[in-house]
Amino acid sequence: MIRVFIVTCILISLTFLVFSDTLNYEFLNWDDDVYVTANDRVKSGEDPWWWFLHTYYYSYIPITMLSHQADYAMFGGMAKGHHLANVLLHSFNTGWVFLVGVVLISSRKQLDGVIIAGMAAAALLFALHPLRAESVAWISDRKDLLCAFFLLPAILFYIEYRKQEGSRFVFLVITFVLFLLAVLSKSIAIGIPLVFLTIDWFLLSGDGWKKERWNLVYEKWPFIFVSSVLAIILLIIPSGGKQAYAVEQLQGAEVVLFPFYTVMFYLSKTVFPVDLSPVYPGIPLGSMIMSLILVVLVTVAVIAAASKGYKGSLAAWLIYLVFILPTIVGLSSGMQAQADRFSYLSTISVYLLFGGGITWALGRGSGLGRVLAGTGVTVAVLALASLTLRQIPIWQSSEQLWGYVYETFPPSRDYVDAYVNLGSDLAYQMKLPEAEEVLRTATRVDSTNADAFYNLAHVLYLQGEWETAAGLFLKSTEVDSNYADGYFNYAIVTSQLGRDEEAIPAMKKAASLGLESAKAALKQSGIPE
Repeated sequence: MIRVFIVTCILISLTFLVFSDTLNYEFLNWDDDVYVTANDRVKSGEDPWWWFLHTYYYSYIPITMLSHQADYAMFGGMAKGHHLANVLLHSFNTGWVFLVGVVLISSRKQLDGVIIAGMAAAALLFALHPLRAESVAWISDRKDLLCAFFLLPAILFYIEYRKQEGSRFVFLVITFVLFLLAVLSKSIAIGIPLVFLTIDWFLLSGDGWKKERWNLVYEKWPFIFVSSVLAIILLIIPSGGKQAYAVEQLQGAEVVLFPFYTVMFYLSKTVFPVDLSPVYPGIPLGSMIMSLILVVLVTVAVIAAASKGYKGSLAAWLIYLVFILPTIVGLSSGMQAQADRFSYLSTISVYLLFGGGITWALGRGSGLGRVLAGTGVTVAVLALASLTLRQIPIWQSSEQLWGYVYETFPPSRDYVDAYVNLGSDLAYQMKLPEAEEVLRTATRVDSTNADAFYNLAHVLYLQGEWETAAGLFLKSTEVDSNYADGYFNYAIVTSQLGRDEEAIPAMKKAASLGLESAKAALKQSGIPE
């Protein structure tokens, strides 16, 4: 066991080293304000129990919000401390992945150096993959890191519970507590009862599974109950934000085929990590059809392998689907139909399968075969680490992140929210000509985006072009008749231009939409709402 401990420490240290540069990165203008910098409850540290009694930002993630609150208590507005928490969580998750792999395989065969080497490789492939850059370098994705930090040891204790023959209730209690912490960090963990059942099937012989399967289901009733309650809460919470453009445009057969593309997307990016982006474009119908074919082929292949006694591939596939399907169901809001962070939890079973394959190759091969297998794994780890070191800096600031999208990919409506975020950040830095160029691109590629017109109007106003700015503020309200800020700013500019006959109705409209600053302005002017 001392070897396992030493390797775990090495893996944690290597992961921390690779991602340590993120400690110098900034907060981003992408949800970091919602979770941290503009969140008065997080900053004040008041009433921690509030998070357990309320949903927040279309989610129920009290443990995650408590972690942000704790970070702010320790580090205040210093981004370095918040990034440090992310890097530490990911580093320890690397150790958990390794330990889960070791315990799983050693439950079926004697632990030896080959198993340790194979699972260490699996953990490094997971930890140093460029898909991890988004989850680690983006403070707002704390929920994935924290969920995995509790979920992986829950799986470890569950396996130990299964292996124990005497008093084992304490293992189940610890498993349940860790599961609670995981599911309250991110709701994707509600699928854990299915994961545990899959592990049961993997560990038991065919006859053992047939005899015990209903008892195995029954003993998980506390997990199923919690998952069911959380699922109901999630159904009650109204979905927020606007629908991703790639999803909004789906029609006919595309609606059915798109989930299959999503299933294959993360596997393809795991094997071929190229053209990674914080925002991805819409998908051609042909790619969706090909994805359907691939999903069917993979499913048939892993079922065939399981029927011949190779159960690991089917178990990994089922666990992958358990964690990836909620991301498909949740595609109703936000700018993203796919996101690198969605691969964090879902692909862990795939990496463990890789580890099993590596272990087999190292254990069955000749001396030369082992050298070749070891060399191949080393090259793969180094290649992924190199790609990750190139991917991480994209996340160092809002300008760097959205500038990468703006400069790398051809202008498209798929990326308009990235353009708006970039223009907003450039305007905040008073880089007004650059902001204007980006926001004009946004209005050109998407004439239905009220945010684009609003932000462009703001930039032109700052440059002294008040008349043009007024027209664009008005345009934002024409695009979205409930755009309160557009009415408010149109009222401000037209008033400054001496056109109170236009300003007053606009201010009243903003007030009627619930904008408090508009109500205050009317009250100060003595104008009834």
